[in-house]
Amino acid sequence: MTDASLIQHLMELTGSTSITQLFNRALSLFKSATVGELGPQFVQEAKKLTVEEFVKREYALSEIRIKEKIVLFLLIFYGAAIGATFLLFYLRGFGLISLSTTEMKWLGGAVIGELAGLFAIVVKSVFPK
Repeated sequence: MTDASLIQHLMELTGSTSITQLFNRALSLFKSATVGELGPQFVQEAKKLTVEEFVKREYALSEIRIKEKIVLFLLIFYGAAIGATFLLFYLRGFGLISLSTTEMKWLGGAVIGELAGLFAIVVKSVFPK
């Protein structure tokens, strides 16, 4: 994404009609954050940035936050799915439910597939091309 298209996209998202209005909106959001949350060093560094650098930095931080939320969701979802599968294995082992051997093999294969998918996602994010 080029700088111009990034600024245009941010202007559309915020409803700003000019760069100045976009900067003032970003600055008001920045000032509304607590210093304890961001840290005084972050605040001092941000005051030294130009408008373009500030917008790029905020865009990068928002991308990081989105990726963190996606990874957290996937970990919770996969963890719950794998936990439920193991629960089914234990319930069948104790004779509390009756599942065929074929169904158990499919459940085991699904768990391995989920773990392989999660592993692929992590490897791609840690070792990008």
